[in-house]
Amino acid sequence: MLNERQKLFCKEYVKDRNGTQAAIRAGYSEHTANEQASQLLAKLSIREEIKKRSEKKIKTDEEIRQKAIKELYRLAFHDITDIVTIETEEIEIPADINEDEDEDFDPDFDDPKGVKMKSQRVKVKDTADIRPKALAAIAGIKQGKYGIEVKMSDRTKALELILKATGGFEEHNKQKQPVVNVGYKKRD
Repeated sequence: MLNERQKLFCKEYVKDRNGTQAAIRAGYSEHTANEQASQLLAKLSIREEIKKRSEKKIKTDEEIRQKAIKELYRLAFHDITDIVTIETEEIEIPADINEDEDEDFDPDFDDPKGVKMKSQRVKVKDTADIRPKALAAIAGIKQGKYGIEVKMSDRTKALELILKATGGFEEHNKQKQPVVNVGYKKRD
């Protein structure tokens, strides 16, 4: 059975696999930490506890990695239509528009009834109506000069991080490795 200081040594050892530093962090003297670490690591009960804690740490680290990758997938593959809608409406411009009222408007039609045009606008959905997974992809919302501005998370960066985490770049780098032929001439 391990005492509290030995358990703490095991916990600290699993962090960086440095026996001396683990002993110091566990409360052993800096002057004898190296010797203490050697003696502790020689004990079977200590090695078994370290093995158990290491396996648990590996499992926990893997769970954290999987959660991070899952979150990156959300950021990389979000659907913007979960957050905004594009609304189209038909606008009728009357034929008897007064040209003096709007000098920038130059009607190019001879229809006495006027003209119908389509206009589109982007409308941000109410946050209560947005799925939590889609909300995670929003990097920021602010009131801008022309209305609400929604900034989405950087999709390219998320994809890059996914490729790094899943080894996608390793495969790419293997394909780019130069082939070097080293030859020699036989001397006569």
